[in-house]
Amino acid sequence: MDAAAKLFRAVKPKCVTLAQLTLSENSTTGSIELLNALKDLDSTLKSEIETSTNDGQLSIPVNLSDYIMVPITRLFQSDSMTDSELEVVLSIIHVLLKYSWCQPGALSNELFIQYVTLITFLIGGKPGQFSMKTHSDDTVMNGVLCLQVLLQGCLNQDSTFTSRVLENSKFVPTLGFLVSTLLNIAVESQISAMKAHSLKTLNILFHLIDNGEILSLFFPGSVSSIAKIVTSRPHSNVLSEAFVTLTTLVSSIFSDFDLEVDAESKFNSLDSLRDSIEDSPKENLDFPINTDLQPNSSLVITIPESATSLKQHRTTSWLRSTLNQFGKALEIILKVDLKRYDKFNIRDAIFQFDVKIIRSSFLSCYPLIPMLLRSLSAICFADPTFIPLTIESLVYIPENELLKLLLKKALEDELHKMQYNFSSPDATKAELMIQFIDLLIKILNGMNGIDASMLEKTLSRLQENIALLLEVKSTSDSKKKVHASNKQALSMERKLLLVSSHYDKSTYDGLQKTPLFNGIITKETETALENLFETISENIEQIAHFDMSNIQEGFISSNPNITVHHAVSSWILSHITKNVKTKKPFDPEDYFEIVDDNEANFATGDSLTLLHNLTYFSLETSTQTLKKCSESSTELFSITSSSIMCLRAISNTMDVLGIEFQDELIDLLYPIVECLASSSELIRTEAQIVVLKLANLLYDGSIEKLLSENADYLIDTLSGKLVGECLTPKIPIILSVLVKIGSLDIVAELDDIIRTIFTLLDMYHGYTSLVEGFFLVFDELLSKVYNDQKEFDFEQLATDLEDENVLAFGMWGLKSMDEVDEFINKYDVAFDDMNDNQNDDMGVAEEPLRKSKILEIDSDDDSDDENDTKSIPSQMNGEDSDDEGGDDGTKWVSPINVKLYNTITSILSYAERLAQTKSVPLVILLLKVIDRIIPLIATQKSKFLPISANLWGIVSSILNETEDFRVISRSIDVLQNLIKFGHTFFVTRFLDLFVLLGKNTRIKSLIEKQNRILIMSEQKKLDKKDTTLILNQTSTSTNWDLNTFNKICEFLLFSLSKLGRFIPIDTAISIIRITIHYDKDVDHYGYFDDLAIFLTEYEAEKTR
Repeated sequence: MDAAAKLFRAVKPKCVTLAQLTLSENSTTGSIELLNALKDLDSTLKSEIETSTNDGQLSIPVNLSDYIMVPITRLFQSDSMTDSELEVVLSIIHVLLKYSWCQPGALSNELFIQYVTLITFLIGGKPGQFSMKTHSDDTVMNGVLCLQVLLQGCLNQDSTFTSRVLENSKFVPTLGFLVSTLLNIAVESQISAMKAHSLKTLNILFHLIDNGEILSLFFPGSVSSIAKIVTSRPHSNVLSEAFVTLTTLVSSIFSDFDLEVDAESKFNSLDSLRDSIEDSPKENLDFPINTDLQPNSSLVITIPESATSLKQHRTTSWLRSTLNQFGKALEIILKVDLKRYDKFNIRDAIFQFDVKIIRSSFLSCYPLIPMLLRSLSAICFADPTFIPLTIESLVYIPENELLKLLLKKALEDELHKMQYNFSSPDATKAELMIQFIDLLIKILNGMNGIDASMLEKTLSRLQENIALLLEVKSTSDSKKKVHASNKQALSMERKLLLVSSHYDKSTYDGLQKTPLFNGIITKETETALENLFETISENIEQIAHFDMSNIQEGFISSNPNITVHHAVSSWILSHITKNVKTKKPFDPEDYFEIVDDNEANFATGDSLTLLHNLTYFSLETSTQTLKKCSESSTELFSITSSSIMCLRAISNTMDVLGIEFQDELIDLLYPIVECLASSSELIRTEAQIVVLKLANLLYDGSIEKLLSENADYLIDTLSGKLVGECLTPKIPIILSVLVKIGSLDIVAELDDIIRTIFTLLDMYHGYTSLVEGFFLVFDELLSKVYNDQKEFDFEQLATDLEDENVLAFGMWGLKSMDEVDEFINKYDVAFDDMNDNQNDDMGVAEEPLRKSKILEIDSDDDSDDENDTKSIPSQMNGEDSDDEGGDDGTKWVSPINVKLYNTITSILSYAERLAQTKSVPLVILLLKVIDRIIPLIATQKSKFLPISANLWGIVSSILNETEDFRVISRSIDVLQNLIKFGHTFFVTRFLDLFVLLGKNTRIKSLIEKQNRILIMSEQKKLDKKDTTLILNQTSTSTNWDLNTFNKICEFLLFSLSKLGRFIPIDTAISIIRITIHYDKDVDHYGYFDDLAIFLTEYEAEKTR
């Protein structure tokens, strides 16, 4: 049994049941029986078709379709058919149309017209009264699908079928009603699928008509409806179908071939026409003017009178008026947000629309071509795969010469409006402008229509406008910075914003380039600019002399605006040279071999020559501009941006030159290192990127190797800047950066500079910021030494020195009778002196030294005379470079070499001398440096003790004389470090200091005040044990009173534990009375723990 017979047997019972309900005299619509019968027929029909199509293509015989329609036709004779019944009826008709009547050769003209008219009326209602509320969405969808199948079936018939339908006068009113109904459904429906099918059906209808004269009658309403659809932000499928339909409509109505349009010129030749277009006056840009729709006055588009007999509606006047209205609608239609619609089908539909109109309707739609090109630009940069397709589609059109002129005119207009677009509050205008210029140049390049003057003018306008933006931004920001600088002055230490401490390849990957024009143009616009430069680089021969003379003449000027222009130029050129496409990689050696090339290789040699010239010119410009920027003391935005652009230009040049860049380091490295010391974080970050890129390119990723192998040059440059006008507080910062990022080897190379610094400290010690800067350099140097000695255990050193200094449990460390005899003979006078004063009733406050002097084996007083006669000068000349020992003949045991050790002691010597300055920040810095030096010089005990004896006196004097608690805290840190490594050597000095502190009114009152607070706090705790104390900790400032008191107590406790029994009992009692309220843990009092227990109990009794 064949499929048709099987289908007949399946539907026959359903048709009989339906016929009994519809053909009887008592048949009524709206009954549940009728609706169920229709649904049974529909479901059976679809089920059988689905089963049959699995075995192959099914075609229902026309007579079977007619049989099925017999009971259904009776329903159309009733005016009361419900919407539910209509929905099922249209579903059945759709199946019959698809598988029977619309098969090739099966559709008759009468049936086509009959069903199109019927279905259009059923879903569209009466003309002019359309409403989506009349029918359900499913009913309308079934109707649209029926119309779609009918129209597609019309195309499946013989070639004369369509013409016979269109020639039928009865069909003309239906045709207009059909277009109107489909447009209304597409606009008013809320279902995307219905919108898309309606537009697809309309597109098939326009293909079916394929008559521009007829379609022009539907054009205004169709364009208006499609504009409404596009602006409603519909689904991507709907938007795609809208553009496909519009493409069919416009390409048929405005076909140059069909209209037989002529392009007439007022001039005798294309050359005169070109000159007129290029010399045409520019519009006033005080207000934005859309010139896309303004046809060029020298080109007149007409429809010849000989063609009007066949085109009664589409005349020249119609074309002008229609284009004017269509242009306005097209502005709305083409304003599609491609970032929202990221689907390929949308981009492709708009692309096909733009290209089809340009190719088939170039003359007819001539005023609209710039708008279409803009649309193509947006598509190409949303999806770069369309760029080659666009170029390929446009370069070979018949109107090639006219297109070239139009492209050049469009480019001229964009360059003229560039300043307005860059300064517009709408950031997308600049981005779209750059993308449009890029596409215009790409197309012209594909047509061999680009020339040098056009490219140089483009680059010049870009340079001027970018520089202007930077200058305006700089002027605006400088006013804010001046106002802010009047409120706060930063110290040198805060100005020292150093670069990262880690320099390896992973760091390079982690560094992110900041937006170059942050706050001016968007990152997307910057990317568009770089793409434009890449396009221009394909024509490097055309820009051989871009702005060179102006730049070379401008270096003599100190005008910051000229500096900005130079920086922009070098940045632009570097991007162009970086992207130049040559037949072989650039090698500077090739430049000198070009003269030997034959004529066949001349083009390549010429490109290499130009690439060489522009590359080195960009590099020279960047270097000179970078030096100019470094001379500026103002932190202008323009200077910051100029520096960053120059650094990026240098980075781009490295990509071009590769390892040959090594030859340029001698001129470039110092300006780059100088940028590492910039106060601008943006400049520092960019400089880091360049330095790390240099290290990766030439020195296996090693920053230390980069600096050490170029140390001579860097040091010579720095030495030259340590004199005259070049000496500024910025020089120490640069030195700090060098020391920080270099290895210890580069520190050894800085001997001459350090010696010069010592001389400058003698000369300029009154210039606090400069001195502070130099000691920040020394502080970095000490950090480098500590890093080099990270394996050395300084805590163990302190312990070892304590074992050497502290006496053993024998009598003052004496181990034999011979040592006892020697001791007695040596200190006989001291014993007598002690016995003479045994009975003197003198308190610790009056003479503590005499009672404890006997306890010092190697009296530090003996070194005083030595220190009075012998200073610690700078020993940088290598006289003590022998590692076997110091200047006193003792063996050298320090892990630090003699030369570096002497450098450190020289730094200490200058710190001691300058510590008497009145600048509190400088004194604090000096004390910090001194504190860090102590462990280093303690590694050589023979030199440490004489130096530290003199240092103690200076620091204790500062401690006693200053009123600033910050200085007191730092001074205590230094003294505590001296006791840590000197131990009992400082017994006498500590006792003297304690007496001195007891007489210092400010310190004494501080101790009494804090002790009273502690005692009161203890008393409150005893009185209110159950009370919870709430401390106010909202303040984030440092309580220097409490901080200093804590420092004093910690220092006294530390000294008590280190010096132990060498401290007289009465002194120990005085110390414990000060600290007992601060620290009640008696284990912290070491040798005097029993005394601490006694005093604790005694104080507790007093407070009860």
